Amino acid sequence: AVPTAQRAEADPASAELASSSELSVTYPLFRKRQVSSQETVQVHWITGEIPAGHWIADEHRLLRGDALVPATGYVEFIRAALAELSESATGWKITSLMLLQPFYVEDGRPRPFRMSLRGLPGRWRVQVFADFGSSADPNWQLTATARILPAAATTLERLDFAAIAARCGATPVAGDVTS
Repeated sequence: AVPTAQRAEADPASAELASSSELSVTYPLFRKRQVSSQETVQVHWITGEIPAGHWIADEHRLLRGDALVPATGYVEFIRAALAELSESATGWKITSLMLLQPFYVEDGRPRPFRMSLRGLPGRWRVQVFADFGSSADPNWQLTATARILPAAATTLERLDFAAIAARCGATPVAGDVTS
């Protein structure tokens, strides 16, 4: 259980959700997406739930049975959230990912979560909250933050595998990836 001193004052989304519109979601762990704006900034709240036994946490278990969402789980949540916002899969990068406290999923119980994305297309501030309370007494805690920025456009140089093999003194073998 989360100590009382760490309990959130209120639902982090309540004021913004009151004036939002709801959009459908496609990612299996997301339940809904709500969108509003604050002056020139877009605010997206994505609500979801990690079911007990889901692979994103199930492969990272503690001795007492609880599962932890690993850092790669946060990266997956962010990727999926950006896909819901129709952000290009190659046009962004995650920076300043900070894991603030463990996001655990109790054995046999699903864990609700919310993500906020604030900003403009290509530039977002992300916050991930987990509900460590109950349905009657929610306790939303901030578990991670990150920034999303545009990725620098780069053109990758085509590798000449035959030239590399020749420099190494190797003879290409039929079926190798050498072209």
